[in-house]
Amino acid sequence: MRPQVFLLLLAALLLSPGESLAQGPTLWSLRGDHNTVFLFGSVHLLREGDFVLDGPLAEAYQSAESLLLEVDSSGLTPASVESITLQRAVDEQGRIEPWFEALNVTTATLNRVGFTVDSGVEAQLQRQAQRDGKRLGGLETLDAQLAALDTLGPEVQQDLLAKSREDANRPLHELVQFVEAWKAGDQAYLDQRLKEEFAAHPEVYRALIVERNRRWAQHIAELLKETEDFLIVVGALHLVGDDSLQSLLEADGHRAERLR
Repeated sequence: MRPQVFLLLLAALLLSPGESLAQGPTLWSLRGDHNTVFLFGSVHLLREGDFVLDGPLAEAYQSAESLLLEVDSSGLTPASVESITLQRAVDEQGRIEPWFEALNVTTATLNRVGFTVDSGVEAQLQRQAQRDGKRLGGLETLDAQLAALDTLGPEVQQDLLAKSREDANRPLHELVQFVEAWKAGDQAYLDQRLKEEFAAHPEVYRALIVERNRRWAQHIAELLKETEDFLIVVGALHLVGDDSLQSLLEADGHRAERLR
């Protein structure tokens, strides 16, 4: 993987400039017999002002009774988050796992140039949903999300760490271009880049994208049997390529319509 793009991988920012095919980040809808499920591709870390709830996404948000993010945070407290994370991040000898070090390096690097979780899509939508009294949920547990990285092989984890450290001292001007591409919603270009960037590490692609998407698609198929509407927000990479959530759901007989 190209180092600058790798820096964004762990933060779900694998986005690059291309010709705009739509106005705004990708939004899809799937219709059940009695409800609608909306899928929105997000960026987890952004600068202040990069994301605004408007247009078709605002309409989908207003329509939805429930907001579902990747991780179900119900019942989580700061103490339980720390406990779950440490169980995954520290090995039996008390050493920090390389994948967790890579995440810390990546997060610190992005924070340094103004990209924060607090300004990301999920944090903003979660705060809005709490103000509006919407139901909140998630597609997986925190432990399941961390396990996707923790179960990677030792050599792969060391490679992730080495690249994150290398990128920490590189200029980050590409970040602005990446976010602008996300705003443009250029699926075709992102599909091409997704294949290029993961070509050298198919096991990372399988663990972070394919396996999780397959589990999530089963969950979403069940939601399409409900009567209430849902807005589901996942990292933009999960809505790109042949293994995207909408592709898996269409293969199961659920038609996905791109709203923007």
